[in-house]
Amino acid sequence: LTIISIIITVSADVYIFNIFIGKYEEAFLYYNEALDSRRSELGNTHPDTLTSINNMGLLLSNQGKFIIVIILYVILVLLVSKVS
Repeated sequence: LTIISIIITVSADVYIFNIFIGKYEEAFLYYNEALDSRRSELGNTHPDTLTSINNMGLLLSNQGKFIIVIILYVILVLLVSKVS
């Protein structure tokens, strides 16, 4: 494991814990950090990065931020179309 992959894993774990206890804003910050690390380490079209973008959309949807979710999913579809 690289240092970056360890940071990604820890950030994702803190994200999950914060969702579990209902701290969505804090979860967003940690997940955004993990997503940025995945983008840097793996690239925008890597399956793990795409999954992270999808999960970010789920978090934002749970918060009722539907306009942001729609924009995020449009970006996700464009990235997935580059992979296919």
